[in-house]
Order: sequence, then structure tokens, then C-alpha cells
Amino acid sequence: MGKFWLIISFIFLAGLGLSAQTLENYSGTFKHQTNRSWNYKSDVITTDVDVSSFPASKLKFQVPAQSTVFLNNKIWFFSQQDTTILVPLKDLHERFDFGSQQTVPMVIYGHGISKDDIFLEKGYFENIPNQMGFVDLEDSNKRIRSSFKDFYYLSICILFILFGIVKSVFPVELNYMLSPLGVITFGDNLEGNPKFFSLDVLFFLFLTGLAIVQSVMFFMYYFNDELTYFFNPANMNDLFFKWIIGSLAFVGLSILKYLYLNFMTFVFNIKKFEIIHFFYLLRIISLMAFGLILFQLLILTNDLIVLKDWELVAKNIFFGVYLIATVLLFIAMTNQVDFKFYHLIAYLCTAELLPFLIITKHLIW
Repeated sequence: MGKFWLIISFIFLAGLGLSAQTLENYSGTFKHQTNRSWNYKSDVITTDVDVSSFPASKLKFQVPAQSTVFLNNKIWFFSQQDTTILVPLKDLHERFDFGSQQTVPMVIYGHGISKDDIFLEKGYFENIPNQMGFVDLEDSNKRIRSSFKDFYYLSICILFILFGIVKSVFPVELNYMLSPLGVITFGDNLEGNPKFFSLDVLFFLFLTGLAIVQSVMFFMYYFNDELTYFFNPANMNDLFFKWIIGSLAFVGLSILKYLYLNFMTFVFNIKKFEIIHFFYLLRIISLMAFGLILFQLLILTNDLIVLKDWELVAKNIFFGVYLIATVLLFIAMTNQVDFKFYHLIAYLCTAELLPFLIITKHLIW
């Protein structure tokens, strides 16, 4: 009787071992290298995965947060957090079409990752709940091709062409509006400011609106998935339509802003100061908008998208500079307007800071 239970126990334990049998452990095969550039550093972990033997087996894979995984030179997924997945080998064959290849390269990109952070085994494993902390970047069955990158580069070309046209038609006005020295030499000549409802100002407002809306769409698409319902990244016509409508909306809001400043200067009895106030802040915003475009081109062309939350960095820089410009506006007003200190504070808080804080609270954060 004792021998019977001994045999039964042996069979049971053997069954447990077979249910989680490891065939290959790749922990000792990883290679690490660091790619350095003038503006960032990226760590790369590589290995070769055998995809020909044991076709019924599974891959058990663990990667750290903020890692991008390539298999057979094709992007697989990006992990937003520490991720563990269990995937059948036959599913990978169907997806990546290995053909007759015996082994395929696996590459993991990340910032600050090491070989000890990666775990990869092939074997027969029981199903475990996958920790789905990743964003699948390439699903050939469900993925809709995004046209956003094509739109972005094409819109950049259009923006520069329009910029050249405006510069050739209104060279003096454009140089005036985009002169960085104008930030320092605020209000030196009130008569030198252009008239608001002139054609050159409206064209410049539209051009600035195109730059701002393009920057907003860029950050919405790459860094804020919850807001991408505003436009369809797979439809080029929709992207251009929303781009133009957004810039026209910016022109409309700018007109409302000017009328609001006109009313506030009437209340505070500062004649014609709305012109110099408006164009000073417009110069700041336009310079920042074109600076943001150069910033976006830098991170997009150097594949820096996944390395940092650039949306937060851009927002902090944008609104930080905007607040600094408001302080400079206050300093300049002390030399331009015969006002008492508390009158200047009241004017700026009512005309500039209060709308700024309301928009920031309800629309930005």
C-alpha cells in the first residue's frame, strides 16, 4: 500500500514539473550597450531568440517600465510600467512572419536599464494573468495607420512657406513682431506699433495660430491619448481641417482679447495702452510658438518621444515664460504710465493674470 501511494505521489509531482517546464533561459545571453548622443543617452539590451524549436511552447517575458521592445527588427510594444507577459510562440509566428528563420533578434531600448532588469524564458508554463502595463505599438490585425507624422512634416513645410510669403509682403511688420529685442525695448515707441485690424496683423495672427495649434496637436497626439478624440490621426483631411479651424479660433480669441484690453484701458483711463500691451504679449507668444516647433522637431527627429514627459516640460516652460513676460510688462508699465503701484497691480491682475489663471485651471491642467 505504501508503494502505491509513493508511485502516485511521484506521478503527481512529475505532472507539476511538466506543467511549468523551462526549456531555455536567456538571462545569460543578454548583451548591453549604451548609445550616447549630444543630448540624450539610451541603453540597449539585445539577444537572439530561438523561434524554430518547440513550436507549442511559450515565451515568458519581463521588462521594466518605459522600455520599447523590438522583435525581428519590428516594433513589438512599449511598456508604460513594469510588465510581465506570457505569449505562445505560434502567436509570434503569425504576427511577425518569421518564415524559415531559426533565430530572430530581440532588442530592448530604455533609459537606465540593465541586463538584470530583463527576464526571458521559453518553456511550457501555466497561464498566468498578464500584467498588461504596455502599449502595443504594432498590431497588424487591428492597427490603423496613423497619418499624423506625415501631416506634421507637411504642415511644417506649409508653415515655412506661409512665413516666407508674409515676410516678403510685410517685411517690416514681421521683423517688428519677431524681434527678440522687442521684449526688452518694450514701449519705446507707441506710434511704432501696427494697427490691430490691419491686414498684416491679421495675417500674422493666423500664422501664429497655425504654429500654436500645430504644437498643441503634437503634444495631444504623442503624450495625451485622452484628448486625441478632437481629431482623427488616420485622416489627413481631418487633421488639416482641425489645424485651420484651430488657427481661425485663435484669431477670434485674439480679437476678443484685444477688445477686452480695450475695455480695461478705458476703465483704468490708460489711453491707447491696449495696443502696446497686446502686441508685447503677442510677440512673446509668437516667439514661444515657433520655439516650440523647433523643440518638437528636435525630439521627433532624434527619437526622444519615449524618454521623457515632454508635454509637462513644454507646459512649464511656456507658462513660466508667460508669467515672466507679465512681470516684465509690469516693470515696463512703471516707466510708460503715470500710475500708482497698486493701480498697476489692479490693472494687470484684472486684464492679464485673472484670465490666465482661469484658462490654466480649467483648460490646461
